[in-house]
This record gives sequence, structure tokens and C-alpha cells, in this order.
Amino acid sequence: MAAIVAVVVVASAGAALFATGDGSAPLDADAVPDPPGAAGAQQTTATTPRTPWPTPEPFPNPDMQVLSESDNQTVSTYKLAPGTVNETEVYVVESSEPGPTALVVGGMHGNEVSGFTAAHNIANWTIERGTLVVIPEANKAAVTTRTRKAFGTDLNDEFPVGGVSNSTLANAIWTAVEYHDPDVVIDLHSSKGIYKVDEGGVGQAIFPGATGTAREDTAAAINYLNENEVPDEMQEHKFKRGNILKGSGKSLTRRVVGDLGASAILIETAKRDTTLDQRVRWTEVAVRVILSRHGMVAAPGT
Repeated sequence: MAAIVAVVVVASAGAALFATGDGSAPLDADAVPDPPGAAGAQQTTATTPRTPWPTPEPFPNPDMQVLSESDNQTVSTYKLAPGTVNETEVYVVESSEPGPTALVVGGMHGNEVSGFTAAHNIANWTIERGTLVVIPEANKAAVTTRTRKAFGTDLNDEFPVGGVSNSTLANAIWTAVEYHDPDVVIDLHSSKGIYKVDEGGVGQAIFPGATGTAREDTAAAINYLNENEVPDEMQEHKFKRGNILKGSGKSLTRRVVGDLGASAILIETAKRDTTLDQRVRWTEVAVRVILSRHGMVAAPGT
């Protein structure tokens, strides 16, 4: 890649309604720890083969609408899945200085409010170089109803590594990812419980992909959050590094690792004993630390 691209995913919409999927993934499926003895490997469970949708057509040049323009940066927007129930905005912040591109995604699950709230805020950031692409409400229908799924399908289960999804929405998101060709993708989530504390919880953890600078970026974000943001009286809420996401299985971040070889990072805050404002701030600070390491924004506290 000629430049570093960072993509933040919050919640995105695709070209059409969801197709029927099994929707059987557990809560916060992308961050479920690997079983003991698996050495961090994620095995794909055999399932009944599904008839794939046709490979999506090449992503058209988006119909960009300029929202603001200055000597330093231009902010534009375009729509994914225009005219459908999944229609959602993509924001593109372009600095006058060349550099990396980051993609941030929020709202993959509609009941994880801190993710898409943080993503909306991030779309308004001023950047120092490169391009910042933000999809605040990836799963618009689920965000509207504040539910994890829409149409019975967990959207994050619809990104098979090396394959094509049964979900036209997921396919539309993926073609947008390929169009922007990010070097860094950050997916924003939240969980009911705390990773390695509450049964089934994956919150207060950041999960790096196995490629790019994800592990180093994750370590920097965790160190900053624990030293500067999470109060000492909230020891259980200190952030941990989750298992490394390999390029196998299915989820947006795993597919980024497996199919693009780019950096991919999954951020999970915990809803237990926290406020929405805390979760939003922790999420934004983590993203800022990561993007500052790529020279795109000033580091927090500076």
C-alpha cells in the first residue's frame, strides 16, 4: 500500500437488506478468547455450506458531498446502500498533508451505544495528515432499534475470511473497505461484562490483529488508558490485551487480517459499573493513541 490507511468501523449499512443468516454467534463473538491449548488459533467450525451471493461489483466512485473545506483539510460524506433501510453515512476526512488512511467503524451491533457515539465524534476530528474514514453506524437498522442484530443476523458474523458473505450489507461494507484500502481498521464495540472477570465478558480489553502494527498500537493504547484514564479505584476496569485475532474464521477484523494483511484492532469497553460517558471517552482516547502513532493526530494530553 502506498499509504497507511486507518479505518474505524462503528456500524455500517450495505447495498441492500440482510440476507438470512444463522445468527448463532455468542455475545461479542469476535472477541471470544481462544480455548486453552489452542496457542491463540481460532478454528473454523464446520457448518452447512451456504449458497454465496455473487461477488459484489467493483465499488463505484462514491458520490461525495463536501461538508467543509479549509486550507488544512476537507470533510466529505457519501452514502452506503442509498435508498434502502440500511442507508448510512460514510465520512471522509482528508488532510492537505499526505499520509496514512485510517478506517474506523462503529455500530456493528446496535445496542453498543458507546461505539457509534464515539465514532460520530471521531468523524469530527481534525487530522494532521492522511485520510480518516469513519462509518459511525455500520448497521443502521440495528442502531435504530438499539438491538444487537437486524433481521435476525449478527452482522459481524458476515465477514468470512477468503469468502463472500450471504449478507449484501456486509458485502457493501467490505467493498467500501477495499475501495479505501486502509492500513489500519479499528472496530468499536462494548460488552456487558469484563474480560477475564465476568463469565462471557470481553469488555475493558483491546484485541489486536496478527498483522501490521496492531500489537504495538494496542499496547500503547492500553498503557495510556490505564495510567491516565481509568481511576485506580476501578482496578477491575483496567484494560487488558485480548487474544490476537488471526486471519481465519469470520468477523470484520479477522477478514482485514486474512484478506488485506492490514492492521486491525477491536476495542471493547464494559457496560458493568460504568457510565456511557466513560465508555465513550475511553474508546475515543484509545483511537487517538492509535492514530497518533501513525502521525495522523496529536497524542492525547499534548
